[in-house]
Amino acid sequence: MEDPYIWVNTFAHNSSLIYPYPDYTSSNSIIGGSNSSIYHMGDHVSAGKLDYLNTALVGATCSTTGAMSYYFPDVHGLTFFDRLENRTNNTSAGPNSAKMSTFVLWNPNYQNMPGYTASYLDHEYFAGINGTPITTNHTGVVTNVTDPIGNVFYLSNTYKGILGLLSNYNY
Repeated sequence: MEDPYIWVNTFAHNSSLIYPYPDYTSSNSIIGGSNSSIYHMGDHVSAGKLDYLNTALVGATCSTTGAMSYYFPDVHGLTFFDRLENRTNNTSAGPNSAKMSTFVLWNPNYQNMPGYTASYLDHEYFAGINGTPITTNHTGVVTNVTDPIGNVFYLSNTYKGILGLLSNYNY
C-alpha cells in the first residue's frame, strides 16, 4: 500500500510503500526492556553504520522506485488514515496501536527547506524539525552515520530517545 502522506508532502518527488520493519520486538513481549531492545536500531555498530538502523533505512526494494524505508510502530506517529488526511502527529485521532513512522530519504524537499538539517523521521521532516547526526567512534576515528547513498543521517534528540539511539557509539 502506498503512503499518501509521503507522496503529497514531497510534492510527488518521493513515494513510499508501507512495509513493516522486521527487527521490531513487540513491547508486550519485553519485560522491563528499553526502547533499544524494542527497535534494535543501535544493536550492532560498524564504521558510520548502525546495522539495524541501516536495515530500516534501506527497507524494501521496489523494482520501479528503488529502496524505501521500512515503517515501524510508533505511538507518536500517524495512522494510515492520518496520513491519508495529511494530519500531523499533534492532530492524530487514531489509536496508538495503529500509529507508525518511517524515514524520509534523499531530502526530496531540499529546494523548499534550504539551510537546515531536517530530521529524517517523516512527520518531523515535514514539520521542519532539525536533527543532529549520530556518530561512530573507533580508536579515535569519528564517522557520521549515513543513509544508504552516503548522506549524513539526521534525527532529533527526541526521536533518538524514542528509538533508543545514542548520539555517539564507540565500538
